[in-house]
Amino acid sequence: MTFNPTDFSGWCEQDVREGIIAKLLEGLGYEKGSKNDVLRGEQLKLEYDKEIFGRPKKTDRPLESFPDYVLVVDETWRWVIEAKPPAEEIGNKEIWQPTVTLSITKYAR
Repeated sequence: MTFNPTDFSGWCEQDVREGIIAKLLEGLGYEKGSKNDVLRGEQLKLEYDKEIFGRPKKTDRPLESFPDYVLVVDETWRWVIEAKPPAEEIGNKEIWQPTVTLSITKYAR
């Protein structure tokens, strides 16, 4: 698989998903409905441990998201990919906040 040099100015998130990520996942052997499945726009609900976030209350909002891709291997959710347009600034907060949240939670479907 080769990616030719490209001018990404004017690309939106959809362009990144279809022009880069989808091709990369296909090249890595991910295919909808296969052993290496790709879920797109799957509702991701996160259950959090009360020791980390404090005691859950009835008024707590559920932690949920709709990531662009969830990669599944042998029927187990393994990776989550969030696409962003090339022009969007991504700092430490945007990288670490979702990473830490996902690493300390259990997926509930």
